[in-house]
Amino acid sequence: MTTLANQAASAFENARLFEETRRRVIELEMLYQSGLALSQLLNPKEIGQKILELLKKNWAGIIQESACITLKITA
Repeated sequence: MTTLANQAASAFENARLFEETRRRVIELEMLYQSGLALSQLLNPKEIGQKILELLKKNWAGIIQESACITLKITA
């Protein structure tokens, strides 16, 4: 019984670490894409608009994804 409990705990921890790593990859990809987009702009107003556009696009997905993960864990 103890072995089964240890395996279950290990599986939950691995799932949590996997999700954390996946979120970090998404965040790093967003930063990379943002850097590429911003490096092509010279006008400060365009840069500001692009930053807002990228934040709306990318953070909405991250927040939505986090909510789904929370629902899966609590369900």
